Amino acid sequence: MKRRPMVAHRSFWFAIGISAVTSSIALLGGLGLQAAQGSLVNFVPLLVALPALHAAANNYAATIAAHLSDPEIYPQRVRQLIAALAISTPITILAVSAMSMLVSWFEGNLPSIKQAEKYIIFYAALLVCVVLIIFIASYVANRVLQKRKVNSDDVLINATSSASSVLLLLGFAIAGRLYF
Repeated sequence: MKRRPMVAHRSFWFAIGISAVTSSIALLGGLGLQAAQGSLVNFVPLLVALPALHAAANNYAATIAAHLSDPEIYPQRVRQLIAALAISTPITILAVSAMSMLVSWFEGNLPSIKQAEKYIIFYAALLVCVVLIIFIASYVANRVLQKRKVNSDDVLINATSSASSVLLLLGFAIAGRLYF
């Protein structure tokens, strides 16, 4: 009996390619952040919030991509996803804001009330924008991938995580130059 050689599924290689491309694109966010490095060093609350917001954005991106990938229960999942995002995003923003201000206070760099308001507004605007952009992009990409009979889980989770990283880091870089 002759054995057939194992051949990886086409979508596996497609996912590997997407992962490599999106990881390379994610470097752009780091370059943008490096360009604003001098501006951001003076802002402890921003530096403290960066890893937390980055993790939150990536988690939201993966959750959005995973929930939008199953066409059989699609309408129900979209409603549940929107409800979950509407509840968890403000909680995340409050937690990140509180922690960044607390760490700033411990470091002796507590911002004024006006500065704290700017930070909180920035955190909220940035995270909400990233979540909305990822949601819309995932929704559109999922429809396109379904028509092409490509497993969207193989593509969207990697792509949305990288896109959320780029968007978040570029938002921080722009804020460091223009907003603060």
